[in-house]
Amino acid sequence: MSSTEILVIVVCLAVGYWVVSQLDFNTMNKEPPRPQADPNPDEQQRQSKNPAWYEVLNVAPNATEREIESACKNLLNQYRPDKNAVLGSSEHELRERKTREINTAYAQAMAERRGQ
Repeated sequence: MSSTEILVIVVCLAVGYWVVSQLDFNTMNKEPPRPQADPNPDEQQRQSKNPAWYEVLNVAPNATEREIESACKNLLNQYRPDKNAVLGSSEHELRERKTREINTAYAQAMAERRGQ
């Protein structure tokens, strides 16, 4: 080997060592930070204050099963996500969330009524 080849090898090794030493391998092994949920005020309010089933269904706490079923059907017809296909995605998500909330309230009401 000539002295020029040895010099090129030594320089390349030094540059390679410097490049590798500049990399932070600790950050490569860590999980990327998870995106935090948007602080949606409606979602925060729903989580902080979980309304009673009769508040969601807009009926009296001592409503009969028939009144509860009627209120549930009316609300579900009002908030059907598939009712209007031209809705924006945010309106569609709102309707889906409201539909889930109505269904949960109805299930709670029926469980309470049958448990009495």
